Amino acid sequence: MQSQHRRAKVAPIILIVLLTILVKLALFFIFYKGWASQITWEDTNSYLIPAKTLLNTGHFLNANHIPMFFRTPGYPIFIAFVFFLLGPGLSKIIVFQIVLSAVPIISAYVIGLKLGNRKLGLVAAVLISVNYLLLSYTFTVMSDMLFVVFLSLMLMFGVFILSARRPQYSHSFLMGLFMALVTLTRPVSYFLIIPILIGVVLFGLSKGFPKKSIMLMVLLIALPSVVLVGGWQLRNKHVVGTFQYAQVMGNEGIYRYFPKNYELYAKAHDRNQKKNSKLSIGMLQNIEIVFSHPFLTLNYFKQGLSTNFFMLDPQFLQNFLFPDKPLLPLSRVVRNFFKYIHVRTWRDYIRFFSYCALTLLYYTIRALVVLLYLFAVIGIVSALKIKDKHVRFAEIFMLGCALYFILLSSNAIVLPRYSLPMQIILTYYMARGIIFFVNRIKFFLTNAVSRESNLFA
Repeated sequence: MQSQHRRAKVAPIILIVLLTILVKLALFFIFYKGWASQITWEDTNSYLIPAKTLLNTGHFLNANHIPMFFRTPGYPIFIAFVFFLLGPGLSKIIVFQIVLSAVPIISAYVIGLKLGNRKLGLVAAVLISVNYLLLSYTFTVMSDMLFVVFLSLMLMFGVFILSARRPQYSHSFLMGLFMALVTLTRPVSYFLIIPILIGVVLFGLSKGFPKKSIMLMVLLIALPSVVLVGGWQLRNKHVVGTFQYAQVMGNEGIYRYFPKNYELYAKAHDRNQKKNSKLSIGMLQNIEIVFSHPFLTLNYFKQGLSTNFFMLDPQFLQNFLFPDKPLLPLSRVVRNFFKYIHVRTWRDYIRFFSYCALTLLYYTIRALVVLLYLFAVIGIVSALKIKDKHVRFAEIFMLGCALYFILLSSNAIVLPRYSLPMQIILTYYMARGIIFFVNRIKFFLTNAVSRESNLFA
């Protein structure tokens, strides 16, 4: 009886995962025409070339056969692994990513189950399975999908640690491992370890854990980053001549915060470049300049924040599903509507209205994403009202991670895909907000029916 009851409990999440994978595989095999442009982006080669050279020579090299320094090694290693296992081919990477897309769904379910109940976990899992950005970059040879896989596992083990009543040593190590893998995949999470370690110490002290246990948890979390991330930095020092983690964190970072003044800052730090390394602007110089211009930084942050929340990446719709149909701006669709009314050929009618349908679909998805953010706000407010002290630190951990990615991904030249980690974390709060809203509607309707029955009694 217990095994049957357990199977009945896990059956819905298994069904969600299987359906998601089957639908994604069907979409891929139906819509993929064999065009590389459907599943690649302008930065794809910066991952593919090091992956191929790693397989052929055992070293990370770029297109000029110079040691790779611009990117972090996580995604090239993943591509090399797929090529080693299945043979070369972009489609094989996508199929592998489709299978891996089950991991964030399961993690969302487990987090919802741990911090709430089974219903919360299932709603969060459904929202992850239909997340547009995650769907888009599942079908793109870019690091985003792998980054989300590691991030979701890091969040899950972090929730285990910060909602437990005893020190969690194995979970601490696993959280640290996936945090290091997150950073190896994309450098945006490089500084995340600092607030997390502080949070773990405060959590342990509040729970009255022995100081030795707290220190052991901190060491277990930090160890993978010291070995993996620190190891990559040592490699850079040996090969490139700098401890800089990735070039993308230096000169590209300052370019994104100060695009108009990039050349000015590059010249100002050119002397330091010649003295220290082959990097034009270092990470620490990047941070120094940002903090020395707070108002300019804040202005660009506000621009990037609106893009993070209200823009939608057209990659999936325009490049993958309909690569032969342009995604027209809404203003152009409205402006040209009456012009096409007088066109006599049916082909022109079909072409124009297909463009209109694609554009309307794009803006409909944008509206739904904004609505989900409203539910996330409701979910955050309802979560803060929870009196269960056992999950308080876990809730703060989730919100803190979301805030970290919002702060670091909102800048002058932000891309909609940068909001993906923020969306993955906020999905839990979207699910909580939807459940809270539905329960309120049910409560209102029940009261309304009871009042009506009293009137006719």
